[in-house]
Amino acid sequence: MRIFPPEVKVEEKEGFTPEKDIFGRKNFGENLTDFLANIEDPMVLVLDDQWGSGKTTFIKMWAGHLRNKGFPVVYFDAFANDYIDDAFSAIAGEVIGLAEENNDDVQEAKEKLLDYSVSALKVIAGGGLKLGVKAATLGVLGSEELEAFSNISADIEAQVSGAADKVIRNTLEKQVEQKHVFEEFRESLKGLIWSLQSNQENKKPLVFIIDELDRCRPDFALQIIEKIKHFFSIEGMHFVLVTHLRQLESSVKFAYGAEVDATRYLQKFYHYKLSFPDSNTMIQESYIEQYVRHIFSGFPSDHERGSYSHELAHTVIRFAELKNLSFREIERICTNIAVVLAFTSDGFFRVPPIIAGLCIMKNMRPDLFDKAKAGTLTFAEVNDFMQFDDWVKSGYVCGDFDKGWWEYFLLEELPEGSRNWQNYNRALFRNNIDRKSGVVFSAQKIVDILQNRLT
Repeated sequence: MRIFPPEVKVEEKEGFTPEKDIFGRKNFGENLTDFLANIEDPMVLVLDDQWGSGKTTFIKMWAGHLRNKGFPVVYFDAFANDYIDDAFSAIAGEVIGLAEENNDDVQEAKEKLLDYSVSALKVIAGGGLKLGVKAATLGVLGSEELEAFSNISADIEAQVSGAADKVIRNTLEKQVEQKHVFEEFRESLKGLIWSLQSNQENKKPLVFIIDELDRCRPDFALQIIEKIKHFFSIEGMHFVLVTHLRQLESSVKFAYGAEVDATRYLQKFYHYKLSFPDSNTMIQESYIEQYVRHIFSGFPSDHERGSYSHELAHTVIRFAELKNLSFREIERICTNIAVVLAFTSDGFFRVPPIIAGLCIMKNMRPDLFDKAKAGTLTFAEVNDFMQFDDWVKSGYVCGDFDKGWWEYFLLEELPEGSRNWQNYNRALFRNNIDRKSGVVFSAQKIVDILQNRLT
């Protein structure tokens, strides 16, 4: 029994296939490949689109396409790896891991990079000047001990001051040495990339893809982009950051304060930003419908030869188009619908517009869903949220159909002549449900059916 939308699994070298590239982004990916192949300078590119827009599926297909074209590729899920304390070791480790997968020709270059990565990491982890002064002077003492020594004699103060001066002098002397360590690291990285390219007739850059940057720990996300700029910006290596920049800007404000210009701060770390093409309303609506149909194709049977699922999907599609929902938001709504399909059949009282609307409310407006369960939801609240009249204005006949069912259950008095209410009455008679309790029953017993079975 499947109640979650089917996960799109993409193999490492699968590339773009018609059954998985449901939004037709192959051409976009091929053009992106050609663009990066012709850029000589190190490039940091941002694929910026909203959460749930299908970025991960696209980027995995594109990574396979790149591999099939002979590009060395690293795919790194920042969200899955944000338990790592240091972004430098995470990025360097992925490049070294890529070398492990190649033939013996790159092993010497890999070992050299590994050695210099260790040296660079020692410098990075050293803690800097402030830590050195603290450790050499009074940093070894706790706050209570410092209070006890508040009247320290002048001669001891002089000795401590001298120790601090010595640490500062040593730190300054090490600056040249540390700079040399980082230069050697970059040269060893270049050497490994050259080794990975040695069998290529037309040398292709290493493409390092960092996905889910907007979902990982804010401090780790910022570490990644800062470390890329300072240590990994070398010829023959491009980075593609897959994220929603607006969310990443929130990470900047979280780390450096709300007064920081997060947009300008992030612009220092990438060269070019792009989003998925064809974002006009008509094509976006087409994408939404394709995606909802794709999700429903893997759901449990509705026991009505697909007619019931079709009506549910129709409501979700029109609402999602009206509100321009992300694919992740659509997935959550559809998961609730899948639970209903898994535990009910055509013998249950389950009116499609009501069930679909309640599943939407449960995810988008839980306050309205709670009112539906309590029997206090009003038609005005539903109409204001669902905006049925806008559906009708847009040419969607189902808007008036859905609106009629909500009117039937929630209006105190049914206006005469506006609809053939006898058709609605017959649906209730077959299921022995009272008109005033139809929405409450649907919310409590159908949409929350899994909750009821577990308690």
